[in-house]
Amino acid sequence: MPCADSTDFGEAAFLSSGGTQRLVLPDDESRIVLCRHGKAEPLLPSRRGLGILSGAFNPLHDGHRLLRLAAAEYLGRPVCFELSLENVDKPPLERPDVTQRLSAMADVPVLLTRAARFVDKADLFPGSWFVVGYDTAERVLGLSYYQNQRRRAAAMEHLRIRGVRFLVAGRLITQGDRTTYRGCSELPTSEETCDLFTDLPEDMFRVDLSSTEIRSRTGIR
Repeated sequence: MPCADSTDFGEAAFLSSGGTQRLVLPDDESRIVLCRHGKAEPLLPSRRGLGILSGAFNPLHDGHRLLRLAAAEYLGRPVCFELSLENVDKPPLERPDVTQRLSAMADVPVLLTRAARFVDKADLFPGSWFVVGYDTAERVLGLSYYQNQRRRAAAMEHLRIRGVRFLVAGRLITQGDRTTYRGCSELPTSEETCDLFTDLPEDMFRVDLSSTEIRSRTGIR
């Protein structure tokens, strides 16, 4: 599959209106919007098999960019960013927030969706690899998102049916006075879920600074 940076694989993110550029957000009819250089681009016939790095990108930092490149190298396929306007843990993004975050990503393809959960993303992008950090992978497996084990099992089976997998970038985790590097071997997987998660080798990517830490240091909310 061609590199994502030279392939049309989404709908237009911007439409010309009276000489100005108006941001088009995903809705019920157009559930995926591609943003790249503010140009209208045709929908790729198939959205299967992409590499997708989802996040809030608040802010976008070098770790995101390096992870995208490392994941593309490891997977041997294009990897794009995905920014969801809706989030399980946070309020929906408003248009000014979306515009601001996209401005920092003008040089790379960004898929805009309203898919808050990975089961929703799997429906939009079947057969794809989702590139995540260890903490996100841990949340995907956590009961808190599903309320009970039956719902979690159903969600994992849905991911499997849609043919998606997770490429996990390990990171340093501090608990009390102990800091350790954690990858897939430390995830709470079972025999039914372990094959959905694969480590991105540490020698290909290792950045220990998170968006949360950057926001704390800079005062970004």
